[in-house]
Amino acid sequence: MSYDNNGNKTSQSYYNANDKPAEYNKEGYAKYTLRYDDRGNTIEWAYYDVNNHLAMCSRGYAKQVHRYDAWRNQVEEHSYNTDGHLVKSSDGCAIALAQYDGYGKTKLLTSLGADGKPCKTPFGIAYLEYNRSISNDWVEEVYRDEKGKKTLCKDGYYKEISKYDNRGNLREVIYYGTNNRLITAKDGYARKVNKYDERGLLIEESYYGADNQLIVSKDGYARKRSMYNDKGLLTEVLYYRTDGKLRKTGYARVRYQYNNEGRKNQEEYYERNGKPYSAPYSYASRTYTYTHDGNLASDRRYDYRGRELTDMVIIGEVFDGQGKKLGLQQGDIILRYAGEAVTVANAKAFVDALGKPGTEKRELLIQRGEQLKTYAVDPGKLGVRLVDAWVAVGKTK
Repeated sequence: MSYDNNGNKTSQSYYNANDKPAEYNKEGYAKYTLRYDDRGNTIEWAYYDVNNHLAMCSRGYAKQVHRYDAWRNQVEEHSYNTDGHLVKSSDGCAIALAQYDGYGKTKLLTSLGADGKPCKTPFGIAYLEYNRSISNDWVEEVYRDEKGKKTLCKDGYYKEISKYDNRGNLREVIYYGTNNRLITAKDGYARKVNKYDERGLLIEESYYGADNQLIVSKDGYARKRSMYNDKGLLTEVLYYRTDGKLRKTGYARVRYQYNNEGRKNQEEYYERNGKPYSAPYSYASRTYTYTHDGNLASDRRYDYRGRELTDMVIIGEVFDGQGKKLGLQQGDIILRYAGEAVTVANAKAFVDALGKPGTEKRELLIQRGEQLKTYAVDPGKLGVRLVDAWVAVGKTK
């Protein structure tokens, strides 16, 4: 790692256990360098391999050059490949341009391809326009395609208007289609309205459809109400349907408790009837403990019966194939394979081990309910879909 006379980092190199240059994780480079202008703005990033040759990083370029205006706003960004030619980065453009208003606020963002022509990014737009009120109590974002025409972004709307209160809290978000009428975006609503208490704490979130009627968002509720104690700590959250009643699907109420230092030490989840949340593979309560210096020491989850839960790999679905012939079932918990414990952390290694060639059968240990079952498995795919889920290990609080 090296720095210039102003304390700016100018290079960073990565080495393996033998103290030799090594590629850094999945980023694809062993070293990067930075250059700055006289005002300290970063004007170049460059990435190199173990042989000190330019290398493509995971973001899709080997070098990126920035330019700034007199007010230090970044106005251009150019991405290049190892040959020095313009290349589209993972952001979907080779050149990104920015324009600003007289207050230094972004006014227009433009995406250009390697040919210098406007191009659509993965977000589905080539131009992003910003319009603001003088008092900044609302901001409008407008999306256009490479021809400058109105277009829907990948989230399903053409225009977004955000409104703020005098504290800067977001109080409303509204989505419009290309016909300038309300449109239900991919989040499942056309309008979201927030309310705050006199302390500026968010106490209510409500979702509306294109008809301006309450609608259930993709998160499964139409309205959420939050309550706080006199210290401003969140103590309870309630989730409602469009008819104003607590929702049936999922938990309807969450309660929070804190220790004397104000750190959360318990969460409790309830159904609309007031009983602990009892959905399969879910937890009804969660407890936390801390060290003397305030760091998290434990994070435990329990089901509605008070049994401690562990995040495990289970079978989510059984297809035609070896698993079905063996009698594996949905909900079976995978415990061990070929003598190795299977966990959420090493689930990929388990899948890889299944595919290793061989002729001898391998032992698969699963838990079904309270029973343990062992199967002799042939090398190859099991024909099941694996998911991670919270399951009981028998210990109660």
